[in-house]
Amino acid sequence: MVERAMLAAPDKDAVVFNDRRISYAKLVRSSRRLAVALLDLGLKPRDRVVVQLPNTPEFVIAYLALNWMGAIPVMALRAHRHTEVRHFIRASGANAYLVPDVVGTFDYRSMAAEMAAEFPCLRHVIVAGEPASGQRALEPLIGPDAQEDDAAASRIQAVRPSPDDVSTMLLSGGTTSVSKLIPRTHNDYVLNARLCSEAAGFGRSTVFMAILPLGHNYNLASPGLLGTFHACGTVVIAPNTDIETIFATVERERVSVIAAAVPLISNWLNSDVPKRFDLSSLKVVQNGGARLAPELRVRLRDQFGCIPQELYGTAEGLINMTRLDDPDKLLLESSGHAGVPGQPGGQDPQARVARQAFMNRRIDAYSLRLFVSTARAGSIVRGAALEHIVPSALSRVELKRAWRDVGPLPMSSGDPVGACAAGVGYSPGRGSHH
Repeated sequence: MVERAMLAAPDKDAVVFNDRRISYAKLVRSSRRLAVALLDLGLKPRDRVVVQLPNTPEFVIAYLALNWMGAIPVMALRAHRHTEVRHFIRASGANAYLVPDVVGTFDYRSMAAEMAAEFPCLRHVIVAGEPASGQRALEPLIGPDAQEDDAAASRIQAVRPSPDDVSTMLLSGGTTSVSKLIPRTHNDYVLNARLCSEAAGFGRSTVFMAILPLGHNYNLASPGLLGTFHACGTVVIAPNTDIETIFATVERERVSVIAAAVPLISNWLNSDVPKRFDLSSLKVVQNGGARLAPELRVRLRDQFGCIPQELYGTAEGLINMTRLDDPDKLLLESSGHAGVPGQPGGQDPQARVARQAFMNRRIDAYSLRLFVSTARAGSIVRGAALEHIVPSALSRVELKRAWRDVGPLPMSSGDPVGACAAGVGYSPGRGSHH
């Protein structure tokens, strides 16, 4: 997907961060160089790598590099500490850990050293910044910008993952316990990014601002970073959440879409700072996480002259989005939709994929997982009957039969990847994820 964008517009800015501008061509070269360097370190396809980098271009380069070489990034967030990171390493069997040196007052290198001492499987600690003893710096692995030679290209091609391999391990919400790992395949996650990008109206002129963590599904692929890359747009990474910095960046970079959350939006609406900047480029402000109250959506439209777009989703696969051309009743009051009442499968392509698979009895593990997440969460979001998403004739008996026929994903049960992947699905006895 990123390579296709690079071929279409090699010199276009893919990522902007402060005064750094990285074209699509340079982004691909840098991420592929890092992929080769990681192979040289001894990392292999399907190795798990905990990624806990802040919002910087190095996050983007590292994430793409791991996907180039078939390793699996496990997405940790900046706020996670020993308890959470220990769980991620143990659950995934991670071989490497990518961290910054110091952010604020917290030294991630010390925590990484403790994890390396505790887990023999954790062979590499790679640091964006100044590494501690026994750790390795990220920047030299990326190296200076240079054309890729044939040998490096051959090595990348030799380990290129299958589209059905696990691409990324996301985190569950962690509302009832420590976050669980959610595997997403390359096909699955590209579909996620593409459909969200289309629903958000992204195109080559899109300039998307990322403020919230890039390691979260919302900012990574819903539509986020990857949805912008799919559309061959530009990602502007905000250096912080300071309101003056954000809106000065909107004016300077002609930002057209911001992915935000309720606390940020509330602060913006109650501040005079945005009035000092030219916001004429801003077309959409997205809200994810907690629901944005209708009155705040109205104020967004009135004060900023943009469309408020509500997103509700789960890392397992369901994404509900209001559409930019929705009537006010939906745009201002709903949490988006995965289907339209009265039209089975609705207008949402993701729901149609699952429904068509069941109608044709071509049940695969992805479609089964997609059905469960869409049907269960979609019915909660819209209060709609499940027949709007899947055929009403699909009985519980058929669903049990489908689960029995699918069985575990084709991975070794002793492999943490396989165990994790096989653990996302429908349990007929409980009617829930497990």
